[in-house]
Amino acid sequence: MEALAAAASVAGLISLANEIPKLIDTAISIWSAPEEAKQLSVTTDTLVMTLRKLEVFLKTDEARDMNMASDSALVVSLSACQNRVLELSKKLRSQSSTGSAAPAGTSAKDRVKTTIARFRWPFDKKECLAVISELHAMQNTFEFCLVLNNCQQMSKSHKEVVAHFKAQSDMLSQMASSFPDQAANTTSMLEKLRVIESCVTQSAEKIDLIQIGVAELQEMKKDLAEYYADKLHGQVLEWLSPIDPSTRHEEIKATRMPGTCEWILDNAWFRRWRQLSPLDDSPRVGCWVGDPGQGKTYTMSRVVDHLHASFSRGDKAYVTYLYCDYQRTRSYSATALLGALLRQLLSQFEAVPAQIADLVHYTCVKLRRSTARIDEMFQIIEMLKPHVKRLFVCVDALDECSDAENLVTACQKFSTAASFFFIGRQSIAQVVKRAFPVTTIQAMEPQQADIDAVVSSRIEKEKFRQPDLMPNGLASEIRAAISDLANGMFLLASLHTTLVLSHDTVYRRREALANLPRSLEGAFGQTLVRIREQSNAQQAFKIIAWIHLVGPLPLGRIRNILAVEPHHTHFQNDNLPSSTTVDSCLGLARLDTSHLVFDDSTEVRLVHSTLGVYLESNQSILADVLPTLVGTCFAYLSFDPTQRPADIHSLMNGSWVRILQACRNPPAALLEMAWKRCIFINTFMNAVSRSAYREGAWHDGKYSGILPKQAHTLQPKSEVPTAFAAQRLDGQSILHTACMLGLDGLDPFLYRLREYAAQTEGRLCTNRTDLLGMSPLGWALISESHFDRHKGLRGQPSPFDSFERNLWRAERLIKALSGLDANKPLWDLPALETVRVSGATYVNGRQVDYFSQYPFLFF
Repeated sequence: MEALAAAASVAGLISLANEIPKLIDTAISIWSAPEEAKQLSVTTDTLVMTLRKLEVFLKTDEARDMNMASDSALVVSLSACQNRVLELSKKLRSQSSTGSAAPAGTSAKDRVKTTIARFRWPFDKKECLAVISELHAMQNTFEFCLVLNNCQQMSKSHKEVVAHFKAQSDMLSQMASSFPDQAANTTSMLEKLRVIESCVTQSAEKIDLIQIGVAELQEMKKDLAEYYADKLHGQVLEWLSPIDPSTRHEEIKATRMPGTCEWILDNAWFRRWRQLSPLDDSPRVGCWVGDPGQGKTYTMSRVVDHLHASFSRGDKAYVTYLYCDYQRTRSYSATALLGALLRQLLSQFEAVPAQIADLVHYTCVKLRRSTARIDEMFQIIEMLKPHVKRLFVCVDALDECSDAENLVTACQKFSTAASFFFIGRQSIAQVVKRAFPVTTIQAMEPQQADIDAVVSSRIEKEKFRQPDLMPNGLASEIRAAISDLANGMFLLASLHTTLVLSHDTVYRRREALANLPRSLEGAFGQTLVRIREQSNAQQAFKIIAWIHLVGPLPLGRIRNILAVEPHHTHFQNDNLPSSTTVDSCLGLARLDTSHLVFDDSTEVRLVHSTLGVYLESNQSILADVLPTLVGTCFAYLSFDPTQRPADIHSLMNGSWVRILQACRNPPAALLEMAWKRCIFINTFMNAVSRSAYREGAWHDGKYSGILPKQAHTLQPKSEVPTAFAAQRLDGQSILHTACMLGLDGLDPFLYRLREYAAQTEGRLCTNRTDLLGMSPLGWALISESHFDRHKGLRGQPSPFDSFERNLWRAERLIKALSGLDANKPLWDLPALETVRVSGATYVNGRQVDYFSQYPFLFF
């Protein structure tokens, strides 16, 4: 800092300090302020006079050449003095303005009294004397600086100045003891030095504290900004889609054998496709097709990793991807899947662009809508255009997407310079070509060396585990035979290897090797036959059935489920199977090998989506085990709630209807148990008082543990009675409850419901509130699409298979129950067909969006 800058600081300090005597004089004139107030005024005047002299001195030619350190003793003292004067001024002003003004119409005398009463002297005697002492010390310090040599000394760092003063004090102390005749003079100089030293030290400490406080505030502000930025980022990602593709990518990457799938990187078309600067900005689209089990998913994961490694942030090249999955994504709409692609793209940005943040804030806060519409997603793509030079979009297993046509059409509307990489079976070629007429169709080129590497890895592990059962000759035979039969399919090679290694003698392994099937379906069939030969076959089929029907499950839940048997009356801890129980499935169900350590949280899933398709096409395979699964659910639900594992409760409570629907000919005893469960739920719902709705009691553990998940999630949460609450007060009929559970889709229950309706003359088929809320037809018609879009249910499995099935259920109800009026809006078959096709219709001239506004036919 230069001397002129210091002079400017002094001038500012003078203008602040000038106000202090005026405020004190006002207090003295209005109120009999204590004597020390006058002393404070005089001290401040003296300080101002000294500061004026210092300002003039700092502007002289001698002082101008001085360079002051940023932490010089003079600068620190000026800053401390300024802070002290500001505090003093603020306190005097705040006291003089306390209280309220006199009301209008008050007499002059009373107004004077009110004005006087508003002023209070803010200091007690001790505090005032401390302020006087502090200002006096500062005045002495500034007076010390009026000499050039002293000012040059004070322009140094305050730490150097304090050290200098201490040295001078020690020297003066020695002089006082050595020359008694000069003691008085020396003592006076010593006191003055100590005052200045103390002032500089205290000023530096105060400035340090202020600087530390400011630094801490800035750090807190930075942390808070980062916290809100992270929170906003997460909110935007969830707003776009519940699907996080990166989770699936990491799982696949962890199980991909290093060095495999490298062939794609040497492909000539692929090398052109990945170029950052194409000749034009038209989308470059590649469609890679192959048979099941050819390693398509592993190949795409290698492509994604390669693209991520190829570009830096400065290139403005981004990679977004999506893994479609028969079990995980089949119930999601194209909107949710497109949102997943955008979610993956935005997750690569350090901060959400301001326009997108504003859009999300508007929809979430202003419109109170927690999910993005497809038109808003296209807006986001447009907003990202300045930030993205090239976008690579990779979609795996497009054939396993139930809404593939709409997803590809949405991709075609991308406004950014995008390159698309679709991969799947042969059927996807036409789907992609309809949206992108200029599409390059490529066939998968799995390398025999990759398949050999996979088989060799399994053989080496088996050699280590059971060397006696894997002589070198057999190992060579397995490699040769399986490589010949695999026909480029990793999955088939893996199943073949598992089949051979499942035998416990070298002879039987050679025998199995000689009889290996040539097709994937044959491998599935032969593996299932091999499972039936095992002593724990029932356990293996239970695992496969559960995962096939409800999706991947943690190992711990599977073990808890298997511990429950239909005849049990309480949970048997000593019936828990071992952690190796999945081995009984011979590779058809497997642990997620992306985990380094397997424990009860490790997920178990089917070996491939084609196995799910195979089981759907051959329903007799699981026919014998499905009734056992339903009986297991009922047994668990009958246990004492305090003595059963809670982690499988929602699964058992929400799955029994779905599994019962999958049974081809359920036993009469099982149907009777299901009917009793329906009656129990109906009785329970009618026993809950109206206050339960108003108090939100539906949402505590007691009630949510009884209602199926889909019903519990859609119960009213506010104190305002909803249509369903009003309907419940009219009486929840057994028909309503059966349709809520989905039991009407089974013929034996439909016959019972028809008899029930006949006995009541149709009175309880509908009641006065059904057109406003959850009618039997409303429960029948609730579609999987609505479950995808509803915030509370998004990402969870639908209670029923498809909207086509729900339409079929509604038609059955209308035909079977005369009490249902087919002439009311949306209750007649042509109107139901309109809902099925377009998702919207008109009622009394008003458009009704069934999917997003009226999940239960709210009219």
